[in-house]
Amino acid sequence: MTSQNEEAEELMRKVERAEERKGNATGQCLHLCIVNLVIGTLYCAKNNYEFGLSRIAHALDGGSGARLCADTWIHVKRCVLGLLTGLAKQTIVLPSIALQETLNFLRACEAYGITIPSVLTGPLEDSGEQPPTIGLEARKLRALLLRLMEYK
Repeated sequence: MTSQNEEAEELMRKVERAEERKGNATGQCLHLCIVNLVIGTLYCAKNNYEFGLSRIAHALDGGSGARLCADTWIHVKRCVLGLLTGLAKQTIVLPSIALQETLNFLRACEAYGITIPSVLTGPLEDSGEQPPTIGLEARKLRALLLRLMEYK
């Protein structure tokens, strides 16, 4: 198992070097971000939210990077909602430092994503109203987490 972890880390370093070589000339390069999101999501699915959410925060540069968009936010939201469900059912116990890091991450997502739509809309969808933003959804998730932390 250890050798597989080392192989995975080497593969991630290769992807990171390739992204650095390519640079920002062509816009967003989300390859390493997606790798980290997948790893974080898998750890969250196995109820290791402490490490999973740290990988997700790392993937999105702490929530304040250009990688925060509707495509990546859906994975963040899914993992945070899983954490909130587990905390509400009292099936998950997380150290207070991990909860604080999650709050800080959601706060950064709220600040940076205040104008970024949280859902993708096509050109044929003209509902007339503004789609919800990542900032608004992050604020709601943070409020739910704070409410659950009060009941501990």
